[in-house]
Amino acid sequence: MAFTLLFEHNDPNSLGMMTMGDKLMAAFFQSVTTRTAGFNTVDIATLQTRTLLMFILLMFIGAGPQGTAGGIKIPTFVTMLGYIRSSFRGRNRVSIYRYVVSKVSVANAVKLYVMSSTFVCAATLLMAAVESQFSLMQMTFEVVSAFGTVGLSTGITTYLSAASKILLVLTMFTGRVGLLTIGSAIIKPLREAAPTGAWKDDGMKLQIG
Repeated sequence: MAFTLLFEHNDPNSLGMMTMGDKLMAAFFQSVTTRTAGFNTVDIATLQTRTLLMFILLMFIGAGPQGTAGGIKIPTFVTMLGYIRSSFRGRNRVSIYRYVVSKVSVANAVKLYVMSSTFVCAATLLMAAVESQFSLMQMTFEVVSAFGTVGLSTGITTYLSAASKILLVLTMFTGRVGLLTIGSAIIKPLREAAPTGAWKDDGMKLQIG
């Protein structure tokens, strides 16, 4: 909210012509709606590039895991920050607010962050290869908005080609289902290793030594 108000305070195309009370309300509303709601009280296309970049970050992170919001979710982002802090401090475990995060949770957070970042970059690159009349910021905004199932747009969705619209549909589906869920469905986990001194093969147990 503070950054939106700071960036757009004097811009006549967005918040500049509003009263102070309306500016506060509009900045607050947009800071919340970027998490998942998708409603807007100002024209997104008129916002400055730095504001759009901040909105992209908010849409990519998303909201809490209890709701139906998209994105990588706040706990994943916080776990990543805790992991980075712990690694710089030379600690083997990640602790957040004096609570130790399990290695499985840290591994899932790292996987989700890397997979989501890679997916968004790949989708944006594919759209950039098809579209030439839109800026990279506009296309990135559309992709991240679809991935986070937010629904905000800079107004270019109608003018996208059929291939880009299909790409956005697939991106929205992927963001809604979740990359970890899709990865678990596609990649089969390895079987657990047999106990030491034995080899398990087709239900037969062979003693070694």
